[in-house]
Amino acid sequence: MCTHMCPYSRFQSAMFDADTLTASYHAARGEQRGPRARKSDHRAQGLGDCIDCGLCVQVCPAGIDIRDGLQYECINCGACIDACDQTMTRMGYEPGLVGYASENELAGRKAARSRLKILGYGAFTVALLALLVLTVASRTPLALEVVRDRQQLYREALDGRIENTFTLKLANKSQYEQQVVLAVEGLNNPVWHGPQRVTLVPGNVMEIPITLSLAAPVPGIPARTLVFVASTERYQVRTDSRFLAP
Repeated sequence: MCTHMCPYSRFQSAMFDADTLTASYHAARGEQRGPRARKSDHRAQGLGDCIDCGLCVQVCPAGIDIRDGLQYECINCGACIDACDQTMTRMGYEPGLVGYASENELAGRKAARSRLKILGYGAFTVALLALLVLTVASRTPLALEVVRDRQQLYREALDGRIENTFTLKLANKSQYEQQVVLAVEGLNNPVWHGPQRVTLVPGNVMEIPITLSLAAPVPGIPARTLVFVASTERYQVRTDSRFLAP
């Protein structure tokens, strides 16, 4: 997953620069790596702080060796940092052999924390959060979908009236019960066969079959546009459909 599918490295390549903080191995401090006794003077032996225990590799979810430098598989989870700090503490060394640092810091140069790129990404993130809040705040917790009867487009009753059958799908997206009133607009004196007032339980979808009938339509007008309306005390949703006739 981390090596082949995670999109983080693709974002990282666009956002990364020499001052970006990443999980890094301080090679100048850690090399030459190698095992040693805990109380020995490793500097006198020509060794760095890295004891080559391999814990940083073992805990890495991507299976990389952070000591090989920056790699695109790295997700900056910090597992290698925690493992190395525990080892440094047991050895009596200063923690931070593996830590968050930039390329400039590793090279001994001063890192710039406030940069135009950081400000730009920060402003973009704030704009996305504001859009998210606006979307959630304006979300209607009621949805209406209209499905026509696919087996019979229309039928003629014995009294000459034309009938169309629909299935209304009502979804309650809220966490509270909703009383919904159903109506139709755009038709001249339609007769509604079916429930027009229903109770929706929280987080539920209800399918309501209804039939609309009209007096024999004017010849040459085979279809009419209509609007189904679902209303509660606070919200109203509308969905278009068609009434078909001979």
